[in-house]
Amino acid sequence: MAQGVNLIPPQMAPNRRECRPHERLWNGRCVDKNLKDSWLEKLNRLRSLTLINICDGVSSGMGRLSLNRPHVYLRINVEYMEEFKRLPTDQQGFPGVARNVFLEGDNDVEFEVTKRLRPSGFEERATLKLTYSSRRGSYDQDPDVDGWFDFIVQAIEGFDRQLRRDFEPAR
Repeated sequence: MAQGVNLIPPQMAPNRRECRPHERLWNGRCVDKNLKDSWLEKLNRLRSLTLINICDGVSSGMGRLSLNRPHVYLRINVEYMEEFKRLPTDQQGFPGVARNVFLEGDNDVEFEVTKRLRPSGFEERATLKLTYSSRRGSYDQDPDVDGWFDFIVQAIEGFDRQLRRDFEPAR
């Protein structure tokens, strides 16, 4: 599972470690082997969202299939939060937009807003969790899971464009 995968040069990557058997090195980070470079590159080019976790659902790290389902977790960037908080919570606001973008696929969509205590006070954070509806059935490249990642990465890119178009960052 790659957490907070960022495009940083390998020589500058912090805490470089040897990857586990179900992982490979990508830009100085260990990522699940079945994650395609194109997906990782696209998810790291988002401007209104930050990739915080991605998993292909293959390994538990104990030599057996994981209980995790393939997923992509994103956080709405701080500069978009003020506008985002003003969205109505009915179907005209974020829930409607998310449904239109993400529920066409075979996935579960979870959205949470949390408050994190900082020295300056509480900071609100919005996280979007997109999870494939089924667990992976084998260690090998799975066409159904690949199709889901193809769909969900494209949907995330469209959602990123829509957020940037509709919600200019608060200044």
